[in-house]
Order: sequence, then C-alpha cells, then structure tokens
Amino acid sequence: MSADSDRRLGPWAGAWLCWLAALIISLAAACDTEPAPEVVAKVNGHAITLDDFTVQMAFMGLGSDPAALVADLRQAVLDSLVRRRLIISQGEKLGLTIDSPEVRQALRAAHSGEDQATFRRNLAAQGLTVKQWEKVVGEEILSRLIIQRVVADRVLVPAAEIQAYYQAHRERFNRPQQILAEHVVLPSRKLADMLLAQVAAGQDMGKAAAALGVPIDGGGAPAWLSRGHMPPELEKKVFALKKGKVAGPLASAYGFHVVRVIAKRPARRLTVAQAAPEITNILAAGRKDELATQWVVDLLGKAVVWFDPGFQARGRIGRIRK
Repeated sequence: MSADSDRRLGPWAGAWLCWLAALIISLAAACDTEPAPEVVAKVNGHAITLDDFTVQMAFMGLGSDPAALVADLRQAVLDSLVRRRLIISQGEKLGLTIDSPEVRQALRAAHSGEDQATFRRNLAAQGLTVKQWEKVVGEEILSRLIIQRVVADRVLVPAAEIQAYYQAHRERFNRPQQILAEHVVLPSRKLADMLLAQVAAGQDMGKAAAALGVPIDGGGAPAWLSRGHMPPELEKKVFALKKGKVAGPLASAYGFHVVRVIAKRPARRLTVAQAAPEITNILAAGRKDELATQWVVDLLGKAVVWFDPGFQARGRIGRIRK
C-alpha cells in the first residue's frame, strides 16, 4: 500500500482494526460460553430449570418428556419443585444445607446395603445418574430435616389431652409378663453343654459365649423378653425359672438355648405417667404433620412464583400461540 493510501485511511485504519479485533474476541468468548439453562419456573427469584424438572420426572418414574405428561400432572411436578425450593430456602436461614452432616449420613445410608454396580444400572434404566439421584434424595432428606426443626418447638401436648388419650386407650398400655435375661442360642447340644459347664464354674456367661463364637445379641447386655415371642414349650420353661437360675440346653427349631434369668416383671398396665412419653409422641406426630402442612401453605402464600405459560400448557418453553 502506498504512502498516499496510508494517509487517506488516516485515523480510520486504527479504529477499524480495533473493532475487528473486538469482534473476533467476542465471537470466541461466545463459543466458549455454555448456553443459559432453560427456566420453567421461578420462586422468589430462584430459577427452576428444565433439567431440574426432567430429573424430578425420571425420579418419579414419569419418563423424560415433559410434553408427554397431561397438564395437571406436569403442574404437580412443578408444584413439588416449588415447595421443595421454598423449604430449602428456609433451611439455609437455619444453617441447614444439602452438605450438612445429617443429610450426608442419611444419604449414605439410603443405598449402603445395595450392590453399587446394580444400583447404577437400575438408576440408568430409570434415566438417572448417581449424582442426579443424590441431588433429589438429598434435597428430600434435607426438606424433612428442615420441617422437623421448624415445627419441633411448636408442638405442645397438654396434660389433659394425654390423660384423655390414656383413658380412651387403656388396653394399649397393657404389658405382658417379662423376664430380664441373658439368652444364647447355640448350634449344637455339645456347645450348649460346654457353655453351661463354664457358667457353673463361675465364668461370665457373655464372655464364655463369645469365646465359643456365639456372642449374646446386643453386645452381651441382658434383654427384656416378653411372653408371646417364643415357641410355647420354650417359653413355658424359661418363664418358670426363678431369678438367678440358669436353664439349658433347651431345644427348639432355632438351636439349643441357654438362659439365665436376672429379673422378673409381672404382667401390668402402665400408669398414665409411665405412658405419657409414648402418648405424647403419638399425639405430637399428627400435630407435626398438620403444622408442617400449614407452614408450607404459609410459605406459598408469601412467595412470588412464576411459571412459564408454554411449559405449563404443553410442556414446551415459550409463548403460547393464539
């Protein structure tokens, strides 16, 4: 390019080159940016995305296509997501999140007994990954934990209601005859005879049983046994024992039993004072459900909720064409 041409372009050349460079940079950035998630609803400004919806659908066993659902069912899934978001928002104010230790522990326990490969295959057949399952289940656990925390201090059961419940359900508080006993079931008569000999020689029954490879359930601690929970012939012999006595070997379909009776408790009916904790739990459980339901209704009444009208109507985001 000639010097005359450079002079004719003058200051425009630098400006044009800057504009072109800025355009190239912006286009490159746009290519690297992930598309914004599609939003199907908002709760107090918090977005509920299409991905949130389809994961919830799959978790509920409803498939993966929102348009395949009837409008009422699609709205029910949306409403469940809205309620959960409102509850979790309240939990954040209490310092409870999906990463709280109580939630993580419950989440681990939720599938700890399953073969992990089988667990993953079953999830895949349902259209879910482990991460997606953990998010949904974790949020459900978190929601229950938040509700328990919120309503716990609001539940009061007056003494008069406890008394009234006791009077109306007295038979519920009948307790059968019980014995406090050390009870070992051994696989052979020979082992049972060995245990009896060691106990007669003054050895501790729990330690002797553990040494024979048949430890007492519950870490060796004595347990209260009630009438009605043993084979009849075995129960008759065990409950006939006097305090401090040892019996065995007593044969049953389960093996050979050796039993030492430590204490006896006759059949009785609990007093209202003894029954009060159980009655309180019974009455409080129903009351907690009522309070929890009303609490969520109150949250919904104060919330600002928006739904995508096209998604509500036909399962596709966007305006409805008239």
